[in-house]
Amino acid sequence: AYLPVNSNWLQYIDSAETVFEDLKLESRQLLSQKADEACRLMENNAYKKDLWMWDQDWSTQTLKLKKTMPKKKKGEESSISEEVTAGDNFENRLEISEKEFDVLNDKYIEAIEYKPKEECTENLSKKFEYLNELGKALPVKRPYLA
Repeated sequence: AYLPVNSNWLQYIDSAETVFEDLKLESRQLLSQKADEACRLMENNAYKKDLWMWDQDWSTQTLKLKKTMPKKKKGEESSISEEVTAGDNFENRLEISEKEFDVLNDKYIEAIEYKPKEECTENLSKKFEYLNELGKALPVKRPYLA
């Protein structure tokens, strides 16, 4: 490594920032893999069978949520379950429309091309809306779960 003092200075800074971002992404990926490994070891107390991990502290912490949840409108809970069943009906309609075409032809291709894809994403966003609401209940400053 060298520290340039001429016109290559900007190029040196750019390459250093690129290397930093690459290493940051790689470290996040490795940390994510290690967290997944730890979660797999938690299932069925598999860590007790691991030669190196059996004597570590495997206690878990409960995540404290905010006490005030946003107020729900009346009937909102039932509408979510209705939307989930509506999403199932959409899948059934999709299967029926695919069964109508036994042979690959131009009509089948046109039906696929002009099928509204926004309807599917809207159903999914409604189906998982409760997760967004749960995210609002998480604390602003998340605790270090170690």
